[in-house]
Amino acid sequence: MGFDEPKLFMASGHPFAMSIENVDWASNGAADTPLGDAGVYQKIARKASAGRLSDEDRNTVNNLRSPFYGDAVNAIDKEYQAKLKESMDIIQKVPDVSPEKIIEAIVAPHKGKGNS
Repeated sequence: MGFDEPKLFMASGHPFAMSIENVDWASNGAADTPLGDAGVYQKIARKASAGRLSDEDRNTVNNLRSPFYGDAVNAIDKEYQAKLKESMDIIQKVPDVSPEKIIEAIVAPHKGKGNS
């Protein structure tokens, strides 16, 4: 595996991999290199895992030299979106009632359930 192999820089627990995004590769003359791409990827992957991926981020990562980065970010985003959808499925809508009756309205569908 050579230094142009993107997977080499993916080991998030490895100190070298962890430091890639903290280097200003442009000012060090390496912006358009595998190391520069890895730094860009890491920043965008972090955004994807937090659900903050923009269209500009997608465009940037999909235009890096290796398609691996775009595929990885898309997979991270897909996983995030699936988890978000799953969590939205368990969120219950709050009934539109007066503040005085909110607890009663929330509990009403669940009467007879529980240990009370």
